[in-house]
Amino acid sequence: MGFVIRNLWLLFFLSELILLIFKRSGNAGPKKGRDNYSLVILWVVIPGSLILGSFTANFEGWKEDHFLLTKIGIGFLLGGGTLRWAAIIQLGKSFTVDVAISADQQLKTNGLYRVLRHPSYTGLLMMVFGLSLTMNSLYAVLIIMIPIITAIAYRIQIEERSLSEAFGEAFTRYKQKTKRLIPWIY
Repeated sequence: MGFVIRNLWLLFFLSELILLIFKRSGNAGPKKGRDNYSLVILWVVIPGSLILGSFTANFEGWKEDHFLLTKIGIGFLLGGGTLRWAAIIQLGKSFTVDVAISADQQLKTNGLYRVLRHPSYTGLLMMVFGLSLTMNSLYAVLIIMIPIITAIAYRIQIEERSLSEAFGEAFTRYKQKTKRLIPWIY
């Protein structure tokens, strides 16, 4: 089981690194963005929380009574990864890791975005929750999830402010019809 978990962790970090390298807004075309260091915060908080949480992990639990918890964690990790990448693919060229809106960008309101404003972050949260569950420690879950939820909440505020400035009333109407992260709840 440890081999599977390590490879899933590696896959998680590689997928996020690929996004960081290839999905930056860069200088291609006129874009307006105000990231307010939220990308840097995410890239410090996520690995930092996972590393700190791993110090409280109960990896011996893979062999004992926590096997079901580990399987649930793997399910969250894979389901979250699927959701995150589906959201990224649906957003297409408009998806960037830094907050930026191109001059010709349209507000995405269909597909996953019909129900959630930030399905990519829902997927990311599911992934890190799954990773924390594979550590078989309540302390690991808390050490990992609290800072990451806080960092993502900060990022969402910045993104929604930019979307509101760019799309005005259309974004206001869209916010009234959708939830941020959890369908029909939040």
